[in-house]
Amino acid sequence: MEAEKKKQSGIDTSTPSTSPELQGPMSYTEAARSPRREVGPRPRRTTVSTIPVPEEGHLAVTEGAIRNNFTVDVLKRNGQDFKGTLKRAEAFLSIFIGALGFPKEEFDGAILGFKGNPTVMFKTKSKFNIDERFASLATFNYSKNVKTESGEVLTHTYECSIRGVRVPGGEGAARANSRYTWVKIEGAEYQVPPAMIKKWLLEYGDLMTDLSEELEELEVSSDEEKELYTGTEMPTGVYSVQMLIKKPIPQFLPMDGKRIKVYHRGIKRMCQNCFCSGHYRVNCMEERVDWMAYVDYFILESGFDEEMFGKWVQRVGDWRITNQQTHEENLRFVHRKQEAEKAKKISLAESRDSIAKTIEEQAKSSREAGGGEGEVTAVESDEWEDANPPAEGMDAGKNDGAVEKMSFAVENMSVEELEKELSIRKKGRPSNEGRKVKAAKEKELEEKGSKTAK
Repeated sequence: MEAEKKKQSGIDTSTPSTSPELQGPMSYTEAARSPRREVGPRPRRTTVSTIPVPEEGHLAVTEGAIRNNFTVDVLKRNGQDFKGTLKRAEAFLSIFIGALGFPKEEFDGAILGFKGNPTVMFKTKSKFNIDERFASLATFNYSKNVKTESGEVLTHTYECSIRGVRVPGGEGAARANSRYTWVKIEGAEYQVPPAMIKKWLLEYGDLMTDLSEELEELEVSSDEEKELYTGTEMPTGVYSVQMLIKKPIPQFLPMDGKRIKVYHRGIKRMCQNCFCSGHYRVNCMEERVDWMAYVDYFILESGFDEEMFGKWVQRVGDWRITNQQTHEENLRFVHRKQEAEKAKKISLAESRDSIAKTIEEQAKSSREAGGGEGEVTAVESDEWEDANPPAEGMDAGKNDGAVEKMSFAVENMSVEELEKELSIRKKGRPSNEGRKVKAAKEKELEEKGSKTAK
């Protein structure tokens, strides 16, 4: 009767199971000889349908402010730094349509990412000017209602910003945020103290946020696992921090005895074979450079305290004994580099002094000649004049103010820019009044020419 029920239910009772659990304990030899069990792929999210990819107009295009894509950073949730995840549906409904007001017909894709905070790159079907479109939306908020297990409805408020939006006047959080970069630090492996990581990064700029550890989303294959492990966080040992970078960060850092790899947007990627930039290891035509040779050069060139390098100091000391020739080559290279930087600074100082002297002579000649308004000014810039208006009764000293302005301006010029400015000064830059006279003459000649033609 029992066998008949099993037959009716579709269970085959004629062939015994070959499962090890039902056959009793197996030896390693028997297990190795037994056929391998087929294990299917872990279930993933499946697509509901597909669409054909057009031959043209499918790529993200960026032509300055004119583009068909833009990136949104989701920075905070309820006033706290947000490190969670963002779903594509929420990005589409709450941000693209709800907060930014795009029509649904303009949506052409969304790429989710994580740069220390969730990001989403939207692609639109038509190009537009992001400076004009997002003039008042460079930073924005949106709200989302979440229902808890107890049935309570909570409202979460998210603070976001759009990358690359240029706000008129140079004000606004969007321009300020564009100066900051998310930097990722890999390889610490819980063996480098956070204080040491910060000390290293401070050599290259200012830290704008606290150091944070990135979390990885837990992937589960069943509803049972999802219910069991909901809320479980998976720290990765990878750190991130937002920085105001003041000088380039090398991609490889010999930090406190560990080989640290740094990533940030725009970093110069280094070849892992020769440790030069501009190419990758697969295309490298140079001889392989030993990691300890790189550490030796780094210690010599950086001038950092030895305590920042940890065990690398002892190891590189032993390496120098057996690789004295390579160490001496590193010493000579660092010396030549320092001499070149010193010569560049001297040239820059000489160029500044020469320009300042030329400006002073022009200002003196202008004062002796009567100093008509705008006759010889060191900086012909409406922005500078608006920002530095002359004090009442100080017309005679207008050129002195211009000299001070120009002296401040040349501090940020390169040697090439300074030399170009100096050549213009020596030839004689036309005054504001001279420009007006020249423009009037050109206009007069143009009117005469048009009358003659008639």
